[in-house]
Amino acid sequence: MRYDIIGDVHGCFDELVELLRRLGHRVDGKRLEVRPGRQVVFVGDLVDRGPKVAEVLELVMDAAGRGAALVVRGNHDDRLALYLRGWPIRSAGSIDSSLRQLSHRSVEFQQQVMDFLGSLPPRLLLAGGELLVTHAGDVLTDDEALRAEFNVNSAKTGVVDRYGVKELVDWVADYAGEHFVVYGHQTVLEPLRRARTLNLDTGCVYGGRLTALRFPEMELVSVPAHQAYATAKRWEALQDARREGTRP
Repeated sequence: MRYDIIGDVHGCFDELVELLRRLGHRVDGKRLEVRPGRQVVFVGDLVDRGPKVAEVLELVMDAAGRGAALVVRGNHDDRLALYLRGWPIRSAGSIDSSLRQLSHRSVEFQQQVMDFLGSLPPRLLLAGGELLVTHAGDVLTDDEALRAEFNVNSAKTGVVDRYGVKELVDWVADYAGEHFVVYGHQTVLEPLRRARTLNLDTGCVYGGRLTALRFPEMELVSVPAHQAYATAKRWEALQDARREGTRP
């Protein structure tokens, strides 16, 4: 099996369809037909911020139900599932866009979304153990709960940079696992390859690009965002750093 691994979608349905077609798959309405011998894999954060969250969920849930796609749980997916279950959560404001869009759908569909997002695994081990796909990163520990929490949310250092962005733990610097890790979560201007890891979150929802990795070919394929649908301090910091020729 060969894989097409797609970065954080965040409700960017039109760009997702464009990327899937560029990868050689067929999309008819909300139905994805994957090329023979391949499987589409999502690194999580299907929801929030973008304009067509429900449409993304319809397409991905249908594909996953037929075995055409695999999905790991992102932190935004996790928070939305918990909120729909009635759990009190922090930072609920980030899911407002998803809730507004889902409010126009049936209660049955909302239940399906809750069940689907709540069932997503924190990571997937593919290609005979060579490839590990997760959302926010990986740590080597025998504590499964701790590892799953890191897979979905990563961890913060407690440091706030000059842009007001909370710094994430640099897990890649200490990563000593045997797998090639493909992830997202922390936005980058271009796909970021470090050691045996690759970050695919190229900020589509902020006006960047939606990026996929063809594995094992190691070919990157991306499409530009049709527009910026949201803003974030980290994305603005990255743009400022690019203009200044410095690091954020």
